[in-house]
Amino acid sequence: HKRIIASLTQEGATVMNKAQEAAMNRIGPGTRLRAVVADGEKSLWNFADDLFADWIQVLDIIHVRDKLWTAAHLHFKQESPEAKEYVRERLVALFTGQVDQIIDDFRIALEDGSLSASKAQILRAKVLGYFVNNRDRMRYDEYLSMGLPIGSGLIEGTCKNLINDRMERS
Repeated sequence: HKRIIASLTQEGATVMNKAQEAAMNRIGPGTRLRAVVADGEKSLWNFADDLFADWIQVLDIIHVRDKLWTAAHLHFKQESPEAKEYVRERLVALFTGQVDQIIDDFRIALEDGSLSASKAQILRAKVLGYFVNNRDRMRYDEYLSMGLPIGSGLIEGTCKNLINDRMERS
């Protein structure tokens, strides 16, 4: 029962309208919780605002984790125990509803002089902005307590298989 709604030739709005139609056809009349899970791409959230206006918006935790790794590598060597602990601590904080504290942590790192100018620019542009712009989509403690998904791994795995199996003919 795999459904694939994607296109390399159609406009994004056309594909998203098809996704909306497919989603609405699967929802029963008693469904109370509806969620959209996506990465931080602004255009996706614009579509979600228009097509799924009353749905809960969830920022994919895998993409958030990648941003945390970016921040960790500004402070510590890649794959170091310190970098791993940095990411782990912040994921735990996210799962307990502390996104504002993480944002504050990033701002403090920008102000305390612990980062070079180039690293501070990366933190500001690639991490802090992402967290600030998406903070309302990062209420993972609430989402998990409601039984909602917080990641799109299943969908992304399907995309990987689609690309590998269909287009690359593996």
